[in-house]
Amino acid sequence: MKVLILFSFLLASSFECFAQQLEVRDFNYKPDKIVKGSSVLLSFSIYNGGKDLPANAFKMECTINGNLVSLDDDTNSLLKNEKQRYSKQPGKFHWEVQNEKELVVEIILTPKVGYLGKTAFKRIIPVE
Repeated sequence: MKVLILFSFLLASSFECFAQQLEVRDFNYKPDKIVKGSSVLLSFSIYNGGKDLPANAFKMECTINGNLVSLDDDTNSLLKNEKQRYSKQPGKFHWEVQNEKELVVEIILTPKVGYLGKTAFKRIIPVE
């Protein structure tokens, strides 16, 4: 009987160990062909496939070549199976290409609530 109780406890606690993950989806950039002098615009969505999240549940940081280009430290609530779109207004851009041979884009989602896991997304965009 004690073994059964211990097994039930371990099984229940193992489900709690798996933190909910957010996903970066629909990643895109413009222009399609990036050359020196290009003004690069990033766009992407954060998808929540788990529990409903309250406002301020995570922080979003987007960097290009290690430089912070976008930050959302005051996120909106995000319901289960809902996406939050990130981009800039028309005419604005995230990065102006100088002499880089590639752009390393990293999107880090850092949890502010205990049941979320950290999410890291990375894309390397070649500069022609």
